[in-house]
Amino acid sequence: MRTIMINFISGVLFIFFLAVCQAQADVLPILRDEGLPHAEDDLLLWPFFGQGNPDNGVVTEIQEQTSPEGVKFLRFSKGTTYKGGGLFFCGAAVCEKDLSRFQNGNLEFLVRVNGQLKVEVEAPKGNKSSVLINGNGPWQKISIPLSSFAVDFTRVYGPFLITAENVASTFSFDVDNVRWTVPLRNYENHTVVSIDNGQLKVNGVPFIARGVASDFTPVGKYGPAYLWSEDPVSYTADITLMKELGVNVVRLYSPPTNSAALDAFYEAGIYVIVGFPVFTKWNANNRFVDFSNPTVQQNNRDRFKEMVEDWGKHPAVLMWVMGNEVNINTDRTKMSDWYTLVENAATDVKQLEQGMDNKHLITVANADVSIIQDVTTFDTLLQHLDLWSVHLYRGKSFGRVFDDYKALNITKPFMVTEFGCDAYDKRINDENQTLQADYLEAQWQEIEQHLKRSDNTEPLVGAFVFSWRDDWWKTGNAHNQHDTACDWDNPAYADRCMNEEWWGILGITTNPDERIEREAFTRLKNLWNPPVFIRGDSNGDGLVNISDPIMTLEYLFIGGKPPACLDAADSNDTGDLDISDPIHTLFYLFVGNVVIPPPSPPQPGPDPTADNLGCGN
Repeated sequence: MRTIMINFISGVLFIFFLAVCQAQADVLPILRDEGLPHAEDDLLLWPFFGQGNPDNGVVTEIQEQTSPEGVKFLRFSKGTTYKGGGLFFCGAAVCEKDLSRFQNGNLEFLVRVNGQLKVEVEAPKGNKSSVLINGNGPWQKISIPLSSFAVDFTRVYGPFLITAENVASTFSFDVDNVRWTVPLRNYENHTVVSIDNGQLKVNGVPFIARGVASDFTPVGKYGPAYLWSEDPVSYTADITLMKELGVNVVRLYSPPTNSAALDAFYEAGIYVIVGFPVFTKWNANNRFVDFSNPTVQQNNRDRFKEMVEDWGKHPAVLMWVMGNEVNINTDRTKMSDWYTLVENAATDVKQLEQGMDNKHLITVANADVSIIQDVTTFDTLLQHLDLWSVHLYRGKSFGRVFDDYKALNITKPFMVTEFGCDAYDKRINDENQTLQADYLEAQWQEIEQHLKRSDNTEPLVGAFVFSWRDDWWKTGNAHNQHDTACDWDNPAYADRCMNEEWWGILGITTNPDERIEREAFTRLKNLWNPPVFIRGDSNGDGLVNISDPIMTLEYLFIGGKPPACLDAADSNDTGDLDISDPIHTLFYLFVGNVVIPPPSPPQPGPDPTADNLGCGN
């Protein structure tokens, strides 16, 4: 186990680099899908104006499945002379934030009102600047240029205040999806992602996704509310370790807020797949959202397109993921309504991207329980879905799921959006890193056997380890404590007890700069960073010449020194080392018309075929 601490100086230099070079593009959510800011979200707080004063307004959080964002919005009502509220920055350290990167952008929100409202920005504290808007009744999108507000954008205290004054006591208005936004800059590089004969390609080159899934939440923060991409010091440390592990793509469960984070991943050679949250339960009684409702359908389509418009120009984006385990968190008798929404949203995005230089794929992240049934039933409906994805938690082996999928004979490839094992062993009531590592190693080795290569019929185009880091926020309300409760039972695992806060291949501590590499991290690093060699180069000098078959013959027949890399000596790539290998090399050198299989000379590379030889054996 190795504990990693961020180097302070390199972190400062990286932040300076971002300050100079970061793209002028961000989407900062002020009022999000989750409704009122969470109690432990120190970025945003909502003080209620006039609490306890009957002459002033009351803010009510309304739950409604047909609201623009899907579940919650705010209603301002029940005052006689004053109705309204404001969102303020008041974190643990400061109550003002530098939002100057947005000053050429817009303040956007959805409002339902019949009348006039005053919208304000307060920066610094005590200095308010206002704009008047007129509502026409139904929900409408308001976009106000931030340049309309005469404020100091380096000292924003209240990013959104809204009031209706001198109106009747029955007057009320609703607000949803408040955000500051500025469009992405134009990037010189573009990313075109495609499926070619079942193989995933990025800019025309075959690509296998070796990914991790994470929301990057530190100890003491609540995951859905934490804006991880606003913290470059934190994700810089993660990027360093991801490169070391061999990660080439990260799964995000919701869109980022700061394009500098995507810039950093892209510069490191790591792509992202961006998740679109879909709400499936909409009130305190956990009633299912009705996906047959036309308003629910349209609201989700609108927000999905909005996400693509926000981030679709960034070259780090590989694909969009719609929803997360919706197939087990909604009414199973109405699955056709859900998949109709998926098809309509995917159609919208494909049309939108026709005019973009970047092209992305679209998938859904399904739970395992009904994946084959859903593919069988709905694949023909989903003409604009590019691939099927699933979370697999079947223990050390995935059983027949890949063979079952392949037997369906559909054209869409397959992806594992989550797999893994938690690091807490309830049998001993303690962390068990070896148990976790054993499971992950066996799981990835099985995944390797089903990865799509150019010349095979396997369905898999990649998989994502769940998860990158532990999540201390998932169980209970104490997000600064590492809970050990059994969150769900799974008999496919040795201890049956699945601990949601212990799935990371990295541990975290109360020090936000610290990462603890678990044994699973090391095992995966060995699997994802295989040795490179030139096939036929038995003596490892970087060349294929007469000395190589001589060395192989001496090793095979007179007890000579073994090749350092037996895979390299396997000149014909049969998976066995025998007399046919030096003969194959001799024919390559002196007869011609004989090809040495990849990694062919003179370019070194990893072994593309599985065998038991390896390097260093």
